Order: sequence, then C-alpha cells, then structure tokens
Amino acid sequence: MRRNWFPPAAARLRYGPPPTLTYTDYRERGSDRTVYTNLACDLGAQQDRRYIVIAVHWDDNTSQDNPLLSVTVGGVPATIIGELGSPASSGDRYDPAVALCFVEYDNANTTADIEMTFTYQCARMAMGVWQMHNGHEIELIDFDTEYLQVTHAGSSSITLDTIEGGVVVYAQTLRDPATTSGYSPLTRRYDDSVDTGKLGAEGLDVSGTPSGATTYGYSTIPQENTTGIAASFR
Repeated sequence: MRRNWFPPAAARLRYGPPPTLTYTDYRERGSDRTVYTNLACDLGAQQDRRYIVIAVHWDDNTSQDNPLLSVTVGGVPATIIGELGSPASSGDRYDPAVALCFVEYDNANTTADIEMTFTYQCARMAMGVWQMHNGHEIELIDFDTEYLQVTHAGSSSITLDTIEGGVVVYAQTLRDPATTSGYSPLTRRYDDSVDTGKLGAEGLDVSGTPSGATTYGYSTIPQENTTGIAASFR
C-alpha cells in the first residue's frame, strides 16, 4: 500500500553528497492512549539541512485503515510517508501496524518532543528515530509496505528503487522480534518486545545503496501478522 507523494523525475536528478544516516533514539509506551508525547527525544547533533526519520509501531487493535493522523517533531509536522495495519480479515486480537515519517528540522536543538496522534486509542506504541544530513536537500526516492500472514516460518521482503550513495530505513511491527533472522545487508538498530506476545518493534537501516531496484528483508520470520515498511532516500 502506497500513500502520499513520490518526487517528480526532474527533481530526482539533483542530489548532493551521499547523506549520513545516524540512528539516535528509541521509545516505547505500554499505556492506552490516542496521543503519545515522547519527551526530549535525541535528534543527534545540529546539522545544516537536518532531516529526522521516525518509525512508528503500534497495536492496530481495531483494524482501521490509516489510523495515524499526525506526527510532529518539536511542533513541526512530519510527512507520513506510508503506513500499514493488519487487515480486518486477519482474525487476530493483536494486529501489528507500522508507519514511516520524515521532516526537515532546522532547529538547533539536539532534542525535541515527538508527538503522534491516532484516530483511536492504541493499546501500546513504540518508535525509532534517525537523523539524515548532507548539507543539501534530501529526497524520498521510493517506499513500499508488506503484510505477512503466516502461521509458521516465512520470509518478508520489500523492493525499492534506490540511488547510488543513498540510504534505506526499514521498520517492522510484529509480536516477538527476537525470532527474526537473515536481514543482511541491513543493520538492526533496535529489537524490542513492547508487550511480549502482543507487540514487538524492529528498526533497521543501510547506507551506501546501489542504483536500481534493490530488495531488502528477512529470510525468516516465524510469526503471523507482520507489517513492514521501507523507504529509500538520497
């Protein structure tokens, strides 16, 4: 499922130096809320043309479509690149959902509150934070999502258009993330059970992408109802 925007072909021809991608923070909340405010999140060092990427994981326990209304970083609205919840037909009480967002954040602060608002009260939530910068504009090149409904071991992969020297951020929401494997060349930055057997969160990334269609994912995910999203930037 794709959502929001894709840069025009003319804009994709103009790139600065390869961006630096740095994982900076992870938060989780086990409480039931419609609005989650994560205080003083680490954004990394102040940089010219700094971009913040946020992966959001939550329990889509009502199986609604696109329930994430907004994400702000220090009060600045972020673009919701895409999001995916488990379909209502999954028949599972705990439905993992995931989203990726990004925003240019020029404030000199190295920390900021990150707030996310949903259309309904979630049972639990987690998020990962990255910083990208290269002193120039950084563009979204491509993104895609995947839903995996299996009862035994399966695999998950997403194929993206990538530009040489770019970066990819990949996020998955599942039940118990420590059981996944085979995700090279991605580096796993967090691997957390927010609520064991109900919500798990994984965030991964890779820098120095090649040009062309590139596939990223896991060779083994022995769980059911797994949602994933990946985005490439340059």
